[in-house]
Amino acid sequence: MSESYTRSKYHLLVVGNIVLFLNGMAIFCVNPVFPSKGMEHGLSKVQIGLLMAVSNYFASMGGPLSAKFGSYISVMASYNIGAILMGLSIGCFGWIDLLSSNTNVFFTWVLLLRAATGVAESLILISMMTKIMDTFPNQRGLVIGTSETSLASGLIFGSALSIQLVSKFTFYLPYLIIGSLHLIMIPIANCFASRAQREYVKLDSDTRMVPIGTLLTKPLVMLPIISNFFANFALGSLYALTEYRAQQLDLSPTIYTTFFVIYGLTTLIFRPLGGMCCDADPPTPIYWNLFFDSGGIIGFLLIGPISQLWDGGRDWFFISSTVFFGLLNCCLIATCSRAQNGVGLSGLPMNEKISQRVQSLWATLFFLGLGMGSHVSGYLISVMSFNNIMITNAAIALVAFFIDLFALCISTKGRT
Repeated sequence: MSESYTRSKYHLLVVGNIVLFLNGMAIFCVNPVFPSKGMEHGLSKVQIGLLMAVSNYFASMGGPLSAKFGSYISVMASYNIGAILMGLSIGCFGWIDLLSSNTNVFFTWVLLLRAATGVAESLILISMMTKIMDTFPNQRGLVIGTSETSLASGLIFGSALSIQLVSKFTFYLPYLIIGSLHLIMIPIANCFASRAQREYVKLDSDTRMVPIGTLLTKPLVMLPIISNFFANFALGSLYALTEYRAQQLDLSPTIYTTFFVIYGLTTLIFRPLGGMCCDADPPTPIYWNLFFDSGGIIGFLLIGPISQLWDGGRDWFFISSTVFFGLLNCCLIATCSRAQNGVGLSGLPMNEKISQRVQSLWATLFFLGLGMGSHVSGYLISVMSFNNIMITNAAIALVAFFIDLFALCISTKGRT
């Protein structure tokens, strides 16, 4: 393999990680500040929960769209569509204060913007992850780990940026910045992707396709994807209720920002480590998945019922629980890597198009879980206490744990 290609693929890796960093900023810049903005415009908690969730519902549609049109347009064309849509929708979101004072009109416009953002974030994630993984076919776990670390960094920076700029300056500023950066990256990403493609000499010329229906019947592919759904359902519920809990505890903006910073730092540590371990032979990646699932169970119990045991330490429990939620967030590294590697372990061919289909399946249930968790928690908070919802989330994370435990039994049995 030529030295020029080696340079080009690492250049593409850097640019791709910048794109995913910006995608993470766009995904999380709304969560910390929108609930209070929605209340200012007269929205109910159920409506706010729906608006927090709707982007994930539409993001789950981006998976089937990417798989459907993957045979007709290139991976980078799919990225271009997503980046343009993201730049425009997230930029316009900053100006929602200019919308009609009528609550129903406000709700409808925000719903449309959140839907567009959801489709965009899914297209960007699927296309860029597919492109990078195809460039490093023998190091998929490490690539997923580093790429998702960039995404996590964007989550940290996006949430911190929105909290600080909105509280100190004006509401539209963070969204204008993030939307503009997405549009600026389009020509840059295409330039480096085309350069790497021109210099890439494929060693594997297998271009066969595998139907989606076939992938759905393979336990080594689908079990990690299903596990990821339940883990992200619980995380989606947490994201929707974080500001609500912070207001209950009367936390300052600094402490509230610290919650997201610690949460992100945990993922920064474990995602690359988990990615490297997920490149190992089975069942090592499943052991990591079980470890991450366990962290989530502890985190939900810590921020919920355990925090009730010490009234004076609720702030401390709120902050310290982020370490364990960061572990649960890392489960997507293991599940994504296991699903990708499960194709080969199931005796199926692997190429860019098949990788894109697997990534689409994974992203569909990933975003569906986040969306449903946010939506359901927006309703439950009207009829249940925060602590009871956290106990429910711990039980849901336990379901993910048992799915991975079942996958471990299958993997162990297949190797004996």
